Amino acid sequence: MGRAERAHVTTTSQERVAFLDRDGTLIVDREYLHRIEQVDLLPGAADGLRILEGMGFALVITTNQAGVARGKFTEDDVRAVNEYLRTILAEQGVHLRGTLYCPHHPEGEIPEYAILCQCRKPGTGMAKQAESFLGAIDYANSWSFGDKPIDVEFGRNLGVKTALIRSQYWTQPPSPPPDLIVNSLFEAAQKIRTR
Repeated sequence: MGRAERAHVTTTSQERVAFLDRDGTLIVDREYLHRIEQVDLLPGAADGLRILEGMGFALVITTNQAGVARGKFTEDDVRAVNEYLRTILAEQGVHLRGTLYCPHHPEGEIPEYAILCQCRKPGTGMAKQAESFLGAIDYANSWSFGDKPIDVEFGRNLGVKTALIRSQYWTQPPSPPPDLIVNSLFEAAQKIRTR
């Protein structure tokens, strides 16, 4: 299973969730990022999150962190970066409801993490884990945000709407296409607010 770190939670009957990729969506994507000194928020990311939170979305990070399986860094490193990100966002008035990560990869070098799991996107394990602290999720009215086609596939597997951020990881959008193709999380949030 993926790993969850959660904040204090108040539940309602069904939560609308913004499932957020981390690297390349909220923070600058640096290969095998694992130190807080490497964390830089992307322009407009906090503003976009505030818009989504203001619309009633529960903000949940869902991030593949195969660097753990590949021996590039540890789960403690992932947790430290996630906690630091949570702190700097809270200072800007953004409250993450949870941070979920998958440390596995089937071709990993660390045996205990070198597995085929359901928590690695596009598998739905991390989102299902979110139900344990959010309660029932309104998937039909939730969104997945990310900069890779795998984030769109993850959203599609969940039955949520999808927003794909332009990045070096793709030139043609996946087929079928995402609901939104945007330059940033901020642009996605603005478009969702005016839909």
